[in-house]
Amino acid sequence: MNVKQSYPGIEVLRGLTLTGHRILVTGGAGFIGSNLGDALLGLGNHVTCYDNFSPYYEGKDANIQHQLANPRYRLVRADILDHERLEDAAQDIDTIFHLGAQPGVRYSLENPTAVMRVNVEGTVSVLEAARKRGAAKVVFASSSSVYGNPDRLPVVETDPTNPVSPYGASKLAAEKVCQAYSELYGMRIVALRYFTVYGPRQRPDMAVRRFLKELLDNRPITVFGDGKQTRDTTYVHDIVTGTIAAAATSLRAYEILNLGAGHRVTVLDLLRTLAEVAGRQSSMRYRFEPRNAADVSDTHADIEKARKLVRFEPQTTLQEGLKTFVDWYSSTQ
Repeated sequence: MNVKQSYPGIEVLRGLTLTGHRILVTGGAGFIGSNLGDALLGLGNHVTCYDNFSPYYEGKDANIQHQLANPRYRLVRADILDHERLEDAAQDIDTIFHLGAQPGVRYSLENPTAVMRVNVEGTVSVLEAARKRGAAKVVFASSSSVYGNPDRLPVVETDPTNPVSPYGASKLAAEKVCQAYSELYGMRIVALRYFTVYGPRQRPDMAVRRFLKELLDNRPITVFGDGKQTRDTTYVHDIVTGTIAAAATSLRAYEILNLGAGHRVTVLDLLRTLAEVAGRQSSMRYRFEPRNAADVSDTHADIEKARKLVRFEPQTTLQEGLKTFVDWYSSTQ
């Protein structure tokens, strides 16, 4: 794998020290986790992927098929709530990237107990494994959902957190657990608030992939709300670069960083760009549905803190990212 070509901005990482390490990635077969695994392997690390292959996201096996042949890669099929298996997997690990979670804002409305258990208790399980096995650092994948509907945009890390879904609440609770473990045990932990990530291997239920499928199937694209709501839409390789930089940089014992594109786009403008790169402008139609109360109106990350502390600088334009995503999706059909 040519990491430099695959991950814009990866040259920033080459100047850091995260190479030759033993790394555990929970949720490592998922959308972001498998892309993260590619980059970590490309940088010369030993990667243990820990994933339960939940039926919520079908197709995970394809995400990591190419990684299985790498002698520096190990796959552990186990649940994040299986404390003994997780502790065993964390043996001799330097850094843990904790991406394993039960995603889905809408899913969380119908299944709040399951979401809380996996996302909060699962985080405790990871932190206990890290504490007992002596992992030097934990990077926790949080979410912009912790902000809810903010009073101002862009949001900075010190702005109020008022989640409007059980999913957002679970991520905020997990952040607080991370903070407590850092303060109690001196653990080095960084929580990364991801903003609307898209790109190759995206889950079928996520908006951009659903939009593309409906577009290519010549069906009306379902838009919840009027389409004027905005999202800070961030390409997955930029997220991966920022995630690795956060692990490789010396930070305070506990830190929170926004990782986003740093600008926002309306849903309708995103759809127009998607139709353009897919060559389907003339056939695009909309079907508007009421917006769910758990869907926030706008997201927009202030990324100055991440720029300053870990040299995070998104490289991928929306058009470039969507073009790569369309090409990947087409190749899988």
